Formats: sequence, C-alpha cells, structure tokens
Amino acid sequence: MPHGTNTVTPRLLLVRFASAEGRMRGARRRFVSGHPIQGLERWQAPGNSGSMSAPHPPSVRVRPVDGHDMPDLLRVDREAFPDDPMPYSVLRQFVDMFPEHLLVAEDGDGRLCAYLLATPPNRGQSWIFSLGVAPGMRRHGLARELMRVSLENLRAEGAATVLLWVEPNNKPATALYEFFGFVSDPHGPRRDHFGPGADRIGMTLRLRPPATS
Repeated sequence: MPHGTNTVTPRLLLVRFASAEGRMRGARRRFVSGHPIQGLERWQAPGNSGSMSAPHPPSVRVRPVDGHDMPDLLRVDREAFPDDPMPYSVLRQFVDMFPEHLLVAEDGDGRLCAYLLATPPNRGQSWIFSLGVAPGMRRHGLARELMRVSLENLRAEGAATVLLWVEPNNKPATALYEFFGFVSDPHGPRRDHFGPGADRIGMTLRLRPPATS
C-alpha cells in the first residue's frame, strides 16, 4: 500500500472502531501535535455485524462538527471507547483543525450518536482516523452512512486514495471497509506495527474522480 507523508496529520494513523460487543485487543500510541494519546481497537465475535446492519434505520442527520458539539462529542467518544477516550484537549484540536472532516450523526431529537474523523486530502491522499458509535445506536447503519458521506466529500475534494489501519481480528470493521471497496494489503498484517503484539493490516481505497456533467 502507498506510504505518502501527510505533514498536517498525526504521525500515526489508524481507525478506532467500536463494535457492539467489543473488548480490548491490544493498545497502541499515537501523537497529535506532540500530545500522546492512548488508543486501542475493539474486537467483535464473528456473526455480529455491529454497525453494518440496519434493520430499522433511525432518522439521522449527518453534518460537519460544530464547536458547540464538544460536550456531546466527548460523550459519544467516551461511550464508544470507555477504556480509552480521547483527552478533551486533543479532541478540541481535531474540531479546530478538521471541522469539515469531522462528521457527526444526530438522531431525530438532535442528539449526537456517532462521529467519523478523516483527514483533508494532501497530495491526493487522506486517512480515516476514528469512527465511533454510541452503544445504544449501533446496528443501525450509522457507521456505514458516515463512511458514505465522508468518502463522497473526500472524492469531491480531490482525494484519490484513502487509507486506514485495522486490527487483524476486527472483523466488523474490516467488513465495513470492504463494503466500500477498501482492499487489504496483500502482504497481510504488519507485525508489531504499533508496538510489540500490536499487528495491523493496512487497507487502501482508490477513489474514482467525481463525474463531470
């Protein structure tokens, strides 16, 4: 998979994906503007598709984050990643730096229930950084809708390639990304990529240019 250098994005990038029956599968470190963040990935037993299925899709609206969303955004992140939420200061930086690329989903009552953070295209390349869905709103297709909107936006901005990292046993996340056309690195997991025992698989999506009228 490609290895471009994005000078405005965090040095270590991978997706945090919360699934309905998650448990910790190893920790990794990443740094944002010099601040270390503890991060981890969740694993879900095969057969439970997490946020992929949508038997009764709720009425939701996807939109860019707003500064006033910080309390609710913190709540969703802490609910999605109770063992390892982002520090307020770090999440605040993401809101300030990437407001058009941090998408939130709110239900019919205006309550935030999910978010997705991507990075702006840099030399045609973007990353999916974090994806979280509140436990009570999983299995309604929210992760899929956030991915759809984010990828459409990135394509319109000129992104040709979207990349992410995923923990090898995170089947629900892998299934979601494959649904959108992400392809796993044919060389398989990179051993200890984020430290001892923290293997990761790189996934890449080649975006087609937007259609011209």
